[in-house]
Amino acid sequence: MNRSVAFQFYPDKWQSHTRRLTDSAYRVYHELLCWMWQQASDQCSIEASHEAVSCAVCMPIQYVKDAFADIQNAYAPLLRTDAGRWVSNGLRKEVEKQTARRAQCQKAADAHHKAADARKKAADAPIEHNTPSPSPTPLRTTISETESPSSETHPPVQDELPKTSRVIGAFPCDGNPTEWKYTQDYHDYLCKMYQTLDVMAEVKKARIWIDANMEKRKTAKGMKRFLANWMNRAVNK
Repeated sequence: MNRSVAFQFYPDKWQSHTRRLTDSAYRVYHELLCWMWQQASDQCSIEASHEAVSCAVCMPIQYVKDAFADIQNAYAPLLRTDAGRWVSNGLRKEVEKQTARRAQCQKAADAHHKAADARKKAADAPIEHNTPSPSPTPLRTTISETESPSSETHPPVQDELPKTSRVIGAFPCDGNPTEWKYTQDYHDYLCKMYQTLDVMAEVKKARIWIDANMEKRKTAKGMKRFLANWMNRAVNK
């Protein structure tokens, strides 16, 4: 059994129960309770014989008999006799309480490990792959009304990325369309912008979050902003 090394001590109950004992009875009773907790198989009883008690507390048998006349006073015995054993009700209740507490802690630990395993499996699962689009569309460039075609070119912004490329994942969306495709081109773009991050791992985490919070799904138009904000938070952790 999973034996605890200590039990709860209640000074008020102890004093009210032992105040009437002689010095010898007090000593025997104290030693006997300690032996029960440390050595008895049930941590709360001993064979109902003076010989067994004498052996347990290492005291002369006559000394134990005289002490038990006080301990097992006919009007207020401190130990209950049950199936040929002397039982301490206080220790029995303590055993039950500690057993229940250990079971509760074990249940909570099992639930925690189960949830952790589920999160790990979800994080390791591949993102759903869809059928690639048939053909890519040309890169759209945006020129300000005040700029001429010969103006200095600028790095592409997110809206200037290819609209179609090899699809490597998908996110459920709110509204129409109901799905936003995560492409290889956009993945490469994020990898370039966030070189210190494991971008694919963060994308998987974002997908798991979306699946767990369906009421917070983004529109297809808002997915790039959502992923950009997600990556920024990951960088700042």
